[in-house]
Order: sequence, then structure tokens, then C-alpha cells
Amino acid sequence: MVYVSVSYSSCDYAFVLLFFQAEDGIRYLVRSRGLGDVYKRQVLMLGLGLLVGCSCEPEKEQEKVLEGITVTPASLTLDSSDIQGLEVKPVPADVELPSVEFTSSDSRIASVGKDGKVMGLRAGTAEITVKVGEFTKKVTVTVNPVMPTALTLSKTEVTLKVGEKVAITYKVEPQDTTDQVAAFASDNEAIATVSAEGEITAVAEGETVVTVSLGGLEEEVAVTVNPADVLPASVRIKPLESNDLVVGETLQLEGFILPPEALQDTFVWASNNEAVATVSAEGLVTALAAGEVEISLSLKNYPNVPAAKVTINCYVPLPERLKVNGPDKIVVIEGELYEFTVSFEPDGTYTDVTWSVDDETKATIDPETGKVTALAPGPLTITATSTALAALKASKMIIVEAYVAPEVIVEGKVSLGIGLVSNYKATVKGNYLGPNVTWSAVSYTHLTLPTIYSV
Repeated sequence: MVYVSVSYSSCDYAFVLLFFQAEDGIRYLVRSRGLGDVYKRQVLMLGLGLLVGCSCEPEKEQEKVLEGITVTPASLTLDSSDIQGLEVKPVPADVELPSVEFTSSDSRIASVGKDGKVMGLRAGTAEITVKVGEFTKKVTVTVNPVMPTALTLSKTEVTLKVGEKVAITYKVEPQDTTDQVAAFASDNEAIATVSAEGEITAVAEGETVVTVSLGGLEEEVAVTVNPADVLPASVRIKPLESNDLVVGETLQLEGFILPPEALQDTFVWASNNEAVATVSAEGLVTALAAGEVEISLSLKNYPNVPAAKVTINCYVPLPERLKVNGPDKIVVIEGELYEFTVSFEPDGTYTDVTWSVDDETKATIDPETGKVTALAPGPLTITATSTALAALKASKMIIVEAYVAPEVIVEGKVSLGIGLVSNYKATVKGNYLGPNVTWSAVSYTHLTLPTIYSV
């Protein structure tokens, strides 16, 4: 029996190995050796290498595939506005690098361009993802904070009263400093406290320091706390020696605030009846008419403090003496009125009186004006009585006469030369008390009347 074994090489050569089997067994050509009497004969294997199909061309090179990428640097630390590029290489190195995509996890912190250049924008951490096909790498980018170089305070010294407050503001340079929130602290909160926003509150009298810190910088505010203001509890009008005020005269009032150490304020004076008396902004009262008036004093900026009040009695002083003035006699003439007046001593005293007569059958009198109407002849007493004091009065006795028609008698020359001057006299007989004599001429072409007596 013949066995054929075929093997191939890289050059597509085929070899055929022929085996022959003797009676006593199979022998491999290469390993065949004499076996003594076991085999009666042995056959040498004939090895014939037949070229089955020799086509010995060079083997083609296999195409290389991208197995990964490398990105350098693996992480970045940048300042704000700094730019640094990322370098992307293929693995293996001799493979062509396809298109690369870059993305930022937080473009507010760090941005990345299509060319792989990374820019730091503000303090923080972001990841840049580099993608090539199915392969990705991440680069951690840390942007350093912008540190302050200067810290300026709105005030470096403050003086407060207990309970008062003041706000401290500040300015940071440069303007793009990352952390712009300062911390405030008081060295002695028993004297003054400070809020996180910088508002200082005065607690007790004394001195302390408020420290403002930011990014390693520190500034101080010297705080002085004085006692709190004492608010007015009441307002008073200085007591008067007399609450009486003569009409036409003035009275200066004085006010004061209690307690004495309280804050002072503008006084507001007021009169409840300006027809009787007025009061100026300085508290000067002027009496205008008889009567009572209430003057009040209040505080301009403390309306809750009760007003102080004082009552002033404005009056006209009583005269010491009265005197009735008027004619000694009056005539009974229908429609004729006779006026009487009264004088007072001293001047400037109370002048209101009531008039009366003792016999109204002889004459009547207006009680307010003192005008008399004669009715019948005879004696008459006219009396003026002070309205302020009934015991103070004055009287005048007069005569009421019956009416006697007047008769005018003219005395003087009966003839007068041209150009000459002569005086004439008129005499009125009777009890007529009317106006003076009026002169007239029949013909003014013959004479003139330059005066009452001369012609």
C-alpha cells in the first residue's frame, strides 16, 4: 500500500512522500534501517518531490490598524488667560492619525479649540476629552485662581454711638480677582460686632479694631464707640413771675428739655388764639386783645414728646380816672345828635365804657357811642361807667334847652365906595347851636367877600 503525505511551504511548494509497505510492516523512508531476519527483503523508499504547483511570488504586507492614542501632557495647570496646546499621537506611531475631536467638560473654566489649544478662563477644574474614532483620552485642566494685589476700604476709622451702625465697603484689585468676598472680624465683639457683609454695630463704649481679610491681604478699621444719645423725655416752659400780659406789650417765654443731658432740638411755639396773642418762633408773645390764650411748646423732631403749655391772661389796665367831655348845654331839635366822649388817665388804659343818663324824659343816649338826643328842657346828668370796673365812672351835668329860632343881626356900613373895604359883624340870637354864619352877596359884580368879615 502507498501513503501520500502532502505539505506546503510559504512559497506554495508541495512535497509528496511515498511510503511502501513490505510484508512485514511499514517503514518510513528516512528512519528505515535493516531489521535482520524479520524482513525478508526491504525496499528503499523512493522519494520523489514533485512540484505540484510552484508559484513562488513574494508574500503581501498586512495593512496596519490604529490601536490607540496618546495625549500629552496628561494634565494641565494654567493661569487665567493662559493657553497651552495638547499633542495627540497614534498608537502604533506609524499609523495615520484620523481626525481628532476636543471637548471641554466646563467651558466656563477652560475652553479648547479644534487645534487642541486649551485656554484657562477662571479658577476651577475641567476635563478636556480627546476623541479619535473609538479611542478617547481625558486631560484634567486646573485653572489657578487670580489672587488679589490690593484691598482698599471705604473707611479706616469710624466713631459711633452705642446702637449706631455703619457699613464698610471695599475694592479689590485686579478687578478679575477670583475670590472677591472678604472676611470681617472684630477684635472685641463686646465693643462692636461686624456682620459678614461688613456692617459694624456699636455695642458698648470703648475701642476695638475690625479686620478685613481677602486672599492673604488684611486691612483694619479703627472703631471708637461713644455713649448713646439721651433722647428728650419731656419739654418744659420756664415758670413765669406773672401770667398776666397787658395788651400791646410782649412777654419772652423760655423752654428747656429734660433730662438736661438729652439731645437738644428745635422748639416749636404755637398760640391757640392769635386774635388775642401771637407767639414768634423764638417764643416772644405779643398781646393783641383782652382775653386768655394758651401758648404751647413742642419739639420739631420728637413729636411723641408731649407739648408744654402755659395760659396767658391778656388785659388792658384800668384807668385811675375818667372824664366826660362834651357840650354844657344841648337844644331840643328834632334829629339833632350831640356826641360825648370820655378821656382816661393815665393813657393806654382800658377804654371801654357804658353810657347812661339820669332822666330819659329829657334825653336819651346810645350806651356804646355816647350820642345824645334831646327830648325836653331841663337839667341832665350824663355818666360813663368802665365796663371793666363798675365802680370806676365819671359824670357831667348839662342843661337841655327848648329850641328858640335864631335871629341874625348884621352890623356894618350901609354904603361902600368902590375899591374900599369894610368889615361886617353877624350876631345870632337864640339858642341855635348849629354851624357858623355863612356870608353871601346878592350881586358879586359889585362887591366880593374875600373873608367872612371883610367886604
